[in-house]
Amino acid sequence: MGKNKIYTLFGDSPEEKKIKRIINLITLVMIGLFISWGIFSSVIRGECAHLYSDFLLKEFEGVIIKKYMDAENHNYQTIRISNQEEYTIDAMFSVQLYEKVTPGDYIIKHKNELTCTVISERDTAVYKLDIPDCERFKE
Repeated sequence: MGKNKIYTLFGDSPEEKKIKRIINLITLVMIGLFISWGIFSSVIRGECAHLYSDFLLKEFEGVIIKKYMDAENHNYQTIRISNQEEYTIDAMFSVQLYEKVTPGDYIIKHKNELTCTVISERDTAVYKLDIPDCERFKE
Protein backbone atom coordinates (compact mmCIF):
# COMPACT_ATOMS: atom_id res chain seq x y z
CA MET A 1 0.00 0.00 0.00
CA GLY A 2 1.21 3.44 -0.84
CA LYS A 3 1.56 6.34 1.54
CA ASN A 4 -0.44 9.50 1.06
CA LYS A 5 1.61 12.38 -0.23
CA ILE A 6 1.33 15.72 1.53
CA TYR A 7 1.55 18.70 -0.78
CA THR A 8 2.53 22.10 0.55
CA LEU A 9 2.40 25.47 -1.08
CA PHE A 10 6.13 25.88 -0.64
CA GLY A 11 8.34 22.88 -0.54
CA ASP A 12 11.94 22.64 0.42
CA SER A 13 13.49 23.32 -2.94
CA PRO A 14 15.96 26.25 -3.06
CA GLU A 15 13.67 28.29 -5.32
CA GLU A 16 10.74 27.87 -2.96
CA LYS A 17 12.88 28.78 0.08
CA LYS A 18 13.98 31.93 -1.74
CA ILE A 19 10.34 32.89 -2.41
CA LYS A 20 9.53 32.29 1.29
CA ARG A 21 12.36 34.59 2.36
CA ILE A 22 11.24 37.34 -0.04
CA ILE A 23 7.64 37.16 1.20
CA ASN A 24 8.83 37.23 4.83
CA LEU A 25 11.07 40.22 4.13
CA ILE A 26 8.28 42.14 2.39
CA THR A 27 5.93 41.37 5.28
CA LEU A 28 8.46 42.55 7.87
CA VAL A 29 9.17 45.76 5.94
CA MET A 30 5.46 46.54 5.66
CA ILE A 31 4.91 45.89 9.38
CA GLY A 32 7.92 48.09 10.20
CA LEU A 33 6.63 50.91 8.02
CA PHE A 34 3.18 50.69 9.57
CA ILE A 35 4.59 50.80 13.12
CA SER A 36 6.94 53.69 12.23
CA TRP A 37 4.07 55.66 10.73
CA GLY A 38 1.99 55.10 13.86
CA ILE A 39 4.78 56.23 16.17
CA PHE A 40 5.69 59.24 14.01
CA SER A 41 2.11 60.48 13.73
CA SER A 42 1.56 60.17 17.49
CA VAL A 43 4.77 62.10 18.17
CA ILE A 44 3.54 64.91 15.93
CA ARG A 45 0.18 64.96 17.72
CA GLY A 46 1.96 64.82 21.07
CA GLU A 47 4.20 67.76 20.16
CA CYS A 48 1.20 69.82 19.22
CA ALA A 49 -0.59 68.97 22.47
CA HIS A 50 2.55 69.88 24.42
CA LEU A 51 2.79 73.30 22.74
CA TYR A 52 -0.89 73.89 23.39
CA SER A 53 -0.72 73.12 27.11
CA ASP A 54 2.57 75.02 27.54
CA PHE A 55 1.10 78.09 25.90
CA LEU A 56 -2.05 78.00 28.02
CA LEU A 57 0.04 77.86 31.22
CA LYS A 58 2.20 80.83 30.24
CA GLU A 59 1.52 84.20 31.76
CA PHE A 60 3.65 87.28 31.19
CA GLU A 61 3.36 91.02 31.11
CA GLY A 62 5.89 93.76 30.55
CA VAL A 63 7.64 96.18 28.27
CA ILE A 64 9.54 94.71 25.35
CA ILE A 65 13.14 95.85 25.81
CA LYS A 66 14.81 93.84 23.05
CA LYS A 67 13.80 91.93 19.90
CA TYR A 68 16.24 89.69 18.01
CA MET A 69 16.90 86.39 16.22
CA ASP A 70 18.60 84.12 18.75
CA ALA A 71 21.55 82.59 16.86
CA GLU A 72 22.39 80.31 19.78
CA ASN A 73 18.84 78.91 19.86
CA HIS A 74 18.06 77.85 16.28
CA ASN A 75 17.56 81.48 15.20
CA TYR A 76 14.23 81.63 17.02
CA GLN A 77 12.44 84.95 17.02
CA THR A 78 13.02 86.18 20.55
CA ILE A 79 11.86 89.08 22.65
CA ARG A 80 13.14 90.13 26.06
CA ILE A 81 10.51 91.47 28.43
CA SER A 82 11.39 93.82 31.29
CA ASN A 83 11.63 92.28 34.78
CA GLN A 84 11.33 88.75 33.41
CA GLU A 85 13.42 86.01 31.97
CA GLU A 86 13.99 86.04 28.26
CA TYR A 87 10.86 84.86 26.48
CA THR A 88 11.25 83.04 23.19
CA ILE A 89 8.68 83.48 20.46
CA ASP A 90 8.97 80.62 18.00
CA ALA A 91 6.10 78.43 16.82
CA MET A 92 3.93 79.66 19.68
CA PHE A 93 2.96 82.94 18.06
CA SER A 94 2.20 83.98 14.56
CA VAL A 95 5.05 85.48 12.59
CA GLN A 96 2.89 88.58 12.38
CA LEU A 97 3.35 89.25 16.11
CA TYR A 98 7.14 89.23 15.94
CA GLU A 99 7.12 91.43 12.85
CA LYS A 100 4.77 94.01 14.40
CA VAL A 101 6.20 94.42 17.92
CA THR A 102 8.95 96.91 18.65
CA PRO A 103 10.97 97.65 21.77
CA GLY A 104 8.88 99.89 24.01
CA ASP A 105 5.62 98.05 23.28
CA TYR A 106 3.78 96.55 26.24
CA ILE A 107 2.82 92.86 25.93
CA ILE A 108 0.30 90.94 28.03
CA LYS A 109 -0.49 87.20 27.99
CA HIS A 110 -2.90 85.84 30.62
CA LYS A 111 -2.93 82.26 31.79
CA ASN A 112 -5.43 79.93 30.04
CA GLU A 113 -5.85 82.24 27.03
CA LEU A 114 -4.84 81.61 23.42
CA THR A 115 -4.18 85.29 22.75
CA CYS A 116 -1.78 88.00 23.80
CA THR A 117 -2.27 91.76 23.66
CA VAL A 118 0.31 94.27 22.48
CA ILE A 119 -0.14 97.90 23.41
CA SER A 120 1.98 100.41 21.53
CA GLU A 121 1.92 104.14 20.91
CA ARG A 122 0.27 103.40 17.55
CA ASP A 123 -2.53 101.07 18.66
CA THR A 124 -3.59 98.03 20.66
CA ALA A 125 -3.60 94.67 18.91
CA VAL A 126 -4.61 91.17 19.96
CA TYR A 127 -2.71 88.23 18.45
CA LYS A 128 -4.04 84.68 18.48
CA LEU A 129 -1.80 81.67 18.85
CA ASP A 130 -1.00 80.16 15.49
CA ILE A 131 0.74 76.82 15.11
CA PRO A 132 0.54 75.62 11.51
CA ASP A 133 -1.02 72.16 11.07
CA CYS A 134 -2.30 72.01 14.63
CA GLU A 135 -6.06 71.65 14.65
CA ARG A 136 -6.39 72.35 18.40
CA PHE A 137 -5.41 75.97 17.82
CA LYS A 138 -8.04 76.60 15.18
CA GLU A 139 -10.85 76.98 17.75
